[in-house]
Amino acid sequence: RTYFVVKEPPRVHYKRFFAAVQRRPALWDSSDKDFDNTKITRKLWNQVTGICGEYQGDRVRAEFLRKRKVYGKFLTAGKREHWPYTSQMSFLEQEILHPKKPKQPSNESAESECPEASAAGSMYGDTSDVDIESDFNVMDLSGAVHSTPIHSGNSPSNSPLSSPKQSPKRQRLK
Repeated sequence: RTYFVVKEPPRVHYKRFFAAVQRRPALWDSSDKDFDNTKITRKLWNQVTGICGEYQGDRVRAEFLRKRKVYGKFLTAGKREHWPYTSQMSFLEQEILHPKKPKQPSNESAESECPEASAAGSMYGDTSDVDIESDFNVMDLSGAVHSTPIHSGNSPSNSPLSSPKQSPKRQRLK
């Protein structure tokens, strides 16, 4: 005789699951500073997995996203009282109906943290006096450096970059 043991798929204890997610706003609150930080959110999802224990890693996140999507449909349709997880997911109501933008650091704090960035910005800020017809050095594939003017408009150029068909002449070494 052969007996087969049929293992049922794991069930999520949703009350505990939603409470664990609610205590970690970086997983659901788009205005949280760590919302877009993959490293932190992955750790937080692993914590939720440890608390619930039924699913592994990405499956916990996928289950939450499925339930959140359904909850959002019920919120916008006005059928909140007919869905069994309404009270457990009520912490998402404002996030779903009025999503916030992630907090961005202000320009003042960015300049104070990196003075080189603000200096570089002012260095390239005004380019109105740049002469487009000025000379510059171009290195072709043979390694020879040519000083050629930049031509604007539709006029043909003698630049090695303008006609890729031309190949540099090679000299035989004796």
